[in-house]
Amino acid sequence: MNRLSGDYIESLLYKVFSTLSSQSVKELSELLEEELSLVSQAVSTLNRLGFAEKEDEFEDDNLVDTLSSTSLDEPGDIKEDKDAHSKLALIYDSNLAALLMMGNLSAGLKKHAVTMFEVGQLRNDQIDALTEELRLIDAVIQKRFASQYSMIISMADINCSLPSLPPDIPFVGNPSGRRSNPWLQVLLSLKSPNGPFALVLPRGFRLRSFPKCLETARKFKVYPWEHDIQILSSSMGLYHLNEALIHHPIVLRNHSNDLQPVALPQTQEELSSAGIRDDQLATLSDLVDPTKCAGYISQVELDGNTFIDAINFGIPLTSLELTAKVCDGMSTIDPKAIETHKQWDDQLHELMSEYGDNEEGSWPTRALLVRDGTIEFFDE
Repeated sequence: MNRLSGDYIESLLYKVFSTLSSQSVKELSELLEEELSLVSQAVSTLNRLGFAEKEDEFEDDNLVDTLSSTSLDEPGDIKEDKDAHSKLALIYDSNLAALLMMGNLSAGLKKHAVTMFEVGQLRNDQIDALTEELRLIDAVIQKRFASQYSMIISMADINCSLPSLPPDIPFVGNPSGRRSNPWLQVLLSLKSPNGPFALVLPRGFRLRSFPKCLETARKFKVYPWEHDIQILSSSMGLYHLNEALIHHPIVLRNHSNDLQPVALPQTQEELSSAGIRDDQLATLSDLVDPTKCAGYISQVELDGNTFIDAINFGIPLTSLELTAKVCDGMSTIDPKAIETHKQWDDQLHELMSEYGDNEEGSWPTRALLVRDGTIEFFDE
């Protein structure tokens, strides 16, 4: 473990790791303007850890000698490890040790954290014990929640996944504690036949032109996986979307103006008075009970009509007035009667299972177009 900030060797390893490709070590040394011997040692370290592979042929005979001096091919080293058994290298910095000590999750984790900080490494058997302690964290969290809390309330819109929550403690937040993701917008588009269209694009997709239903849109609302929502002008839309798709998938919806959010919980009569139309109330009721959930409804205006853009669960931080309304509404709900979002969760799970990659966050595997209450594969 490296306890020093700004350490030169650590910086060199990062530089080599981020730059290393198929070039020779000599070329890499010249590119980074670092001494050949230091770069050779850095490459050797990365090779031993499995982050780099040595090629059989090199252009410079002297370079072979240099690499040999860093023990890449020393007898009884790497080759022996491959023939014998695999080994695990645990690389960490002082932040991890500090978090494990300050987190106070268990006595076992705190003991390992002290060893990690003071000794700077863990033995094989200690790594096994640490792994087992980490597996028990969910159980520790559930036990602590159950013994010390009568209700769990998240902020809206929460941007990270929560651990497995105790089923018998009322929870205010996203369904099943999931982080918010754009499948929610896809589900809302499916439930709103007259609402905004939704174009789902997987990572790596190259969009050459917009579908006809989106050609006249002047603005788009972009919902990236694991990134913040953005408003995008159609004039440079294709360029920016294709740049974003290199890194992550997105959901794209035609957009005009955002309207004032509507606090939850409220009765259907109160929501109707707040401007929520009957067809939107039907969509809402098919997903959640608006009288038993806390959060707010985001609305958009499109072609003179208003539509539900999102349903956010938890305490909002964007407006003190909205926060006060949500908290006042929460005080009227029996904690044991708080909405568990089973309908929402079941429908969302079905959608992600059919069109997602079954990983955390469930990124889409193919391009999809949602319009008129139907979903279809999109091929340009």
